[in-house]
Amino acid sequence: MPVITGINTESRIPYEGRVNYDVHFFVWAPGKIGKMKMILDVEAQKNFYPGYPIVTRGVFYTTRMISAQLDTEFRIPNYDDIKKVYSIWICMNSPERVGNTITEFGMNKREIVGKSGDMGRYNLLGVIIVGLPKELAGENDGSKLHRLLGTLFSSHLSAKEKGEILSEEFKIPMEPDLERRINIMCNLSEAIVDEAIERGWKEGLEKGLEKGLEKGLEKGMEQLVANFLHNDNHINQAVKMLGVPEKMVFSVAQREGIKVVS
Repeated sequence: MPVITGINTESRIPYEGRVNYDVHFFVWAPGKIGKMKMILDVEAQKNFYPGYPIVTRGVFYTTRMISAQLDTEFRIPNYDDIKKVYSIWICMNSPERVGNTITEFGMNKREIVGKSGDMGRYNLLGVIIVGLPKELAGENDGSKLHRLLGTLFSSHLSAKEKGEILSEEFKIPMEPDLERRINIMCNLSEAIVDEAIERGWKEGLEKGLEKGLEKGLEKGMEQLVANFLHNDNHINQAVKMLGVPEKMVFSVAQREGIKVVS
């Protein structure tokens, strides 16, 4: 059985709506008695101030992952079969007080009167916030995890620079498939979309806000498709990963002179 297994990133529960996780999977980890199964959600958060506290959303995600286990991981009244869940938030461009920090939120027992002793499993959820600084953490700042994640998510480092850091500092062999994936990550940086939207706003002020923004978004998506195809010329992959129409992929490929395959 694989140690890490991906599961559906969409959660639909009647009367509770829909939740979409960035990365959703379960792992088998060493426990007190044999292996222990845990369910994790990993979220990449670009904006540390999205209009609500990130930890609050993380608490909602963890409770949702627990309630979704009913009739899949456990059945009433076997509540002790509930698997522990974690929601991990990788926060880029964090404010100075949060950069280079890792904070965990969980359930703790507080005995108010007397000593009750063991009363069963209760610490079933955890929210972990990893704060990445705006500038790449130095080798001696924060932790190696901050340096590694900061390298992968940096919009200022080229694919070559990322590969060198991963290879030299973290001893990660730069195999062709990994290099290709890093190139895709670099080229699909949200900075490209942000710049396109910004250009759209500026053009909108001059030629009509709605039309200008729409044009800027369209140009940004076409650039994303072009960057993707230069690294992976599979039409199906582009449509699946970028969520764009197949017609747009063909159009961009023809314009860029890229020979695509299904």
